[in-house]
Amino acid sequence: PDIVIDAGEIPRSWFHDGIGYELLGFWCGQHAQNSIPYLMGVPTGNETMLRSLCSGLGVTGNMAMTHIHELTPEWRSGYSHISTNSLLEDRIYIKPTDLTSLKNQFYTERSYPVGTVTLGAPHASKTQIRNLANIVRAKSQPFQTRVVISLSREMYDQTGPDVEVLENAGAELVRDTCTYYGTIVRPEDGIVVTGSTKWAFYGAANLGCKTILGSWTECLETCFSGEYKRDRDFWGD
Repeated sequence: PDIVIDAGEIPRSWFHDGIGYELLGFWCGQHAQNSIPYLMGVPTGNETMLRSLCSGLGVTGNMAMTHIHELTPEWRSGYSHISTNSLLEDRIYIKPTDLTSLKNQFYTERSYPVGTVTLGAPHASKTQIRNLANIVRAKSQPFQTRVVISLSREMYDQTGPDVEVLENAGAELVRDTCTYYGTIVRPEDGIVVTGSTKWAFYGAANLGCKTILGSWTECLETCFSGEYKRDRDFWGD
């Protein structure tokens, strides 16, 4: 590792929701660029959340890998390296405002119709599909706006009962491709709400969509209400 970034001051609730991993990866990629980062203060997450972190890194950075303290396989040798090469003392501390400023790049106070909620960038995991299907079952109501979910064909086949629930609720499940290019999502259809920094960035750059980056909870509420409402208590503003 060439650079140490400490996320210990970031609210744990952001990581629990998943948006913390998205924003952390995107921010670290911007600041590490070609350097190999060693991340500290990151809660142990499941595979879905760690994929989100690496996805954000890959959008804005050009590093081959990352180390996460007490989590990735090589963390001990990485920690020894940063300790003996004065990198630990020079660590960069991320502030919550660093990440909210980043989130606000994909947010507008202006009123636009919500055309689509996009999920699955990287492709939706079994955990995400199951959780979303269980929420639909609990609410017993269809989605109130267009919901587009990207996933692999293998995951589509493996999660048949959950997929059926989501499709019956109105979701469009797109297999083996991302929706931030092509014509599946179009800017003229309205603003796009997503929980993925990757989709927010490429959806705006490739498609010209107006995008809002929201927490997982905000995205779910948008699916069932058809409107995006910023959770100011969650974001601390």
